[in-house]
Amino acid sequence: MSRAGTLWLVGLLGGCGAPEAVDLALRIPISWPQTGSCELTHFRAPNVLTARITLSGNYGTCADVRVDAAALTVEAFCPEITTDIVRYLCFEYELADAASRSADLLAILAPVDLRPQAVGRKQSLTVDLTNPAPPASILIATPTAYVELPVSDAACAALAVDSPERHLCGAERWWLDSRATTPPDYDRDDDGEPNIDEACAGTLFP
Repeated sequence: MSRAGTLWLVGLLGGCGAPEAVDLALRIPISWPQTGSCELTHFRAPNVLTARITLSGNYGTCADVRVDAAALTVEAFCPEITTDIVRYLCFEYELADAASRSADLLAILAPVDLRPQAVGRKQSLTVDLTNPAPPASILIATPTAYVELPVSDAACAALAVDSPERHLCGAERWWLDSRATTPPDYDRDDDGEPNIDEACAGTLFP
């Protein structure tokens, strides 16, 4: 029987809780591994940094997401999360300027196992996505990384059943389907420089 409960999200550009007061904390950085340096002032006013947190299983997007660009933290409340399954989580970040120009920065995808054998009777469960790496999670911040995601369910079906690789593949397929009509653009000016690098350098909105 599935259980339902409350999910809290708090962390470093991320947290969570599931039924029976199980908290799932998510730690996510705004920069990405290939970014050598990042000037954080470019993510503050007049620019606006926003985060979107989505869960699989017809849950949709978490509401009341609050981002602190100075501390690089995000907090959200997601009620009535059904457990006993492997859920897919997607964190997407966007930056806009005072003229309402906006750009996709990155997405982090991760399968989170909320089945009893993984959660047990724990009161808290932590998923650290500070350094995203398959098969635990994947970070997407370039057009190349986006187009290299699996293009068919067959690609996932070929992986070992219930393996971390297959769950991550499932997360990727789920996200691709959800963005089919609104694909992200990680290079808004088509100059070969990812938006996240230009945001860090302050050249994203010239």
